[in-house]
Amino acid sequence: AIAVGSDNVSYFVAPGDSAHMLSTNRYLVLLNTAYTLGKKIYLYYDPNSAHNPTGCNAGDCRVIEWMFIVP
Repeated sequence: AIAVGSDNVSYFVAPGDSAHMLSTNRYLVLLNTAYTLGKKIYLYYDPNSAHNPTGCNAGDCRVIEWMFIVP
């Protein structure tokens, strides 16, 4: 994934708790579909590292807000 304007962000995460399970599963389906079809994705993330879940390094990791496959 290429993140425009991402500074040093190279890892993107989706929370794995039960409150976010549905959106996390949707992200996995989109990523697998894009990979299978050879498509690119647009990935939007929260730029504020204070919102990172545990284990997500503040210097290079951000939380996914939403994404879609480029047609």
